[in-house]
Amino acid sequence: MNTVPCVSVIIPTYNRRAYVQEAIDSVLAQTTTDYEIIVIDDGSTDGTGEALQARYGDRIYYEWQENQGESVARNRGIELARGEYIAFLDSDDLWLPGKLEYQSTFLELNPDVMMVFNPMWIIDSQGNLVIGEPIGLDLVSAPIILRTICIENKIPGPSSTMLRSVLLDDVGGFDPYIRYGEDWDLWLRIGLRYTIQALQEPLGYLRLHSNNQWRLPKKESLSKVLSDHIRLLEHFFENFKQIEDGFGDLDLLFNHALAKQYAEAAFNGYTQGICAQAKEWLNRAIALDPATWGDDGYSLAQLYNRGHLLLEIEREITLTQLRTFVEKSRLYWPESLSFSRYQAGKMLAELCAEKGYRHYIKQEYRDAKWFMLHALWNNVLYYVDFGFLKRLVISLLRGL
Repeated sequence: MNTVPCVSVIIPTYNRRAYVQEAIDSVLAQTTTDYEIIVIDDGSTDGTGEALQARYGDRIYYEWQENQGESVARNRGIELARGEYIAFLDSDDLWLPGKLEYQSTFLELNPDVMMVFNPMWIIDSQGNLVIGEPIGLDLVSAPIILRTICIENKIPGPSSTMLRSVLLDDVGGFDPYIRYGEDWDLWLRIGLRYTIQALQEPLGYLRLHSNNQWRLPKKESLSKVLSDHIRLLEHFFENFKQIEDGFGDLDLLFNHALAKQYAEAAFNGYTQGICAQAKEWLNRAIALDPATWGDDGYSLAQLYNRGHLLLEIEREITLTQLRTFVEKSRLYWPESLSFSRYQAGKMLAELCAEKGYRHYIKQEYRDAKWFMLHALWNNVLYYVDFGFLKRLVISLLRGL
């Protein structure tokens, strides 16, 4: 007789034969064994099914379907789930061993909380930790205020979450018509009715690689990402107004949330080289929320941040590509915002210095010296940065 598991782990996958096995292994390494693993293969053609059946047998439930998207795959997993709790795991992500036990125990002890999530570390395609804090760590360990996640999706992806299966009977599953942000849409629908709790301990890894788009969507996807986000926000605010009766600043909050999405699309556009379109989007963000995006320093700081993200994702980026990113962004920068030649040179110098440091720590001294020399050329302040100068001298001597 089959017992009902405490947690149903739902893993959608599509042509990720190697990654999905690592994901499943991270479930099998959990400190609790009271779970079931449901893998919904969304039309893989790379031998995923054969590999999983050979390696795991009846330790997992595996089902193949015609390719219909992650939302449909997750929803099929929800239909099959028997557990009191549901935990989603994207097939390229990993969990730390205590993830299921930690979250399920919290839900058992806090019956008023319907969903929890934890911060997640970021790893690259090879499983190496990406420098920086776990994402989601900036949210305090407390119930999430709905306004926090209506401005942007601060929950670090489905892999960070666990929820009570009964609440999906009320709010429904993932919207198959939303290709980008379907998880954000679901969290907003849950947040309208139930308590979502942020926890503080990082419990897993989100994988950053060329075939996922959660950090930097491909340029051909940017318009669709923006339209999906606008659609889900419009639907959310229609429902939000019904429960926030008499709350005077909802229109202001809506404009702020929309502006955030236009600005995100703009900075992604600058990063991907579609700068004329990016300028239109950023001008739209300024019109919707001039107090935020009309601030010269703030908007330029976001472009700086996007340049650093470009270094993180495009590991083989060249000096020419960095220069093009900065110069084209300046050329198509909104007229209402300042972006001087001096500021452009300072930005290019900072990106070159970081790229040089990345080469330096890998002892790639020949490449390191050229990027650092260009940093020095574009910003004389590096002449008084003794740590930078020390690395430059070592790179010059060893990169001959």
